[in-house]
Amino acid sequence: MPFLEVNNLCKRYDATQALAGVSFSIGGGEVLGLLGPNGAGKTTTLMIMAGLLRADAGTLSCEGRPLDPTAPAYRRSLGFAPQNIAAYPELTALENLRFFGRLYGLKRSDLATRAAEILAITGLAPRQHSRVATFSGGMKRRLNFGIALLHRPNLLILDEPTVGVDPQSRAHLIGQTRALRDQGVSVIYASHYMEEVQVVCDRVAIMDQGRIVVADTLRNLLHRLDAETLVEIPATACEQLDALTQAADRVEQRGDRLVLAVRQPDDNGASGIGPAVSRLLAVLDELRLPVLSVTTKRPDLEQLFLRMTGRELRD
Repeated sequence: MPFLEVNNLCKRYDATQALAGVSFSIGGGEVLGLLGPNGAGKTTTLMIMAGLLRADAGTLSCEGRPLDPTAPAYRRSLGFAPQNIAAYPELTALENLRFFGRLYGLKRSDLATRAAEILAITGLAPRQHSRVATFSGGMKRRLNFGIALLHRPNLLILDEPTVGVDPQSRAHLIGQTRALRDQGVSVIYASHYMEEVQVVCDRVAIMDQGRIVVADTLRNLLHRLDAETLVEIPATACEQLDALTQAADRVEQRGDRLVLAVRQPDDNGASGIGPAVSRLLAVLDELRLPVLSVTTKRPDLEQLFLRMTGRELRD
């Protein structure tokens, strides 16, 4: 049974339909990537899940039981790191943790211990007495992440957690997210960075124009696409173009080379040499055309999104 289910969420802002029947689920100790371009409806979905926005229609359920996202018990189990930094810039990192810890209802002794743990987790202990206004973008994101963890939630919602951060902070946040999953925390990781989602998430839900286009494990999603093998030969082979276009799915010239592209199911191992490629190589051998290189391009989420929606992921 899923830990949390989102069922047919709908939300309209005046004439704009922000959500048009969003449904997905997340298991316990799982990282679910919510992937989509800006304006797809990711933040609206997360705000409803966090109890900060009321849906026009739809329901939430936790372990099969109806869930009110505004209920205090649910909010105590939820950590939410919004896209906008929650920390107060004129307070220090430690002061922010103490403030939010009191809002979460942590007792003084537990709060002191937990604040020290969060400072260690986020790598901000050396700057705990510095005002947040002096922090870099990456440090602010790490503190934002840490605030969401203060009360030890079992569901963590991260909305674009690495926007505007340096590579070191990005790697740190991704590593901590995976560590939380290993501890049994369920994480919803909303992003428009395909590369991050592929690294950190167990399953992926692709969202576009207020709808979930597709949701599955990363492996299953990528198996929906064919791999593409590129065979390069000298451009002088243009004389044999008719035979080449019959043997390849696509032929294009790049400088002094011809690139022959062949699509095939992505199930032939690292070499990518399947029946379609074998047939092309046999044709080249028959024509006595030298092969300069053979490379296989594996499908990725960017290609899948383009296939499912007809537009680029970051449009």
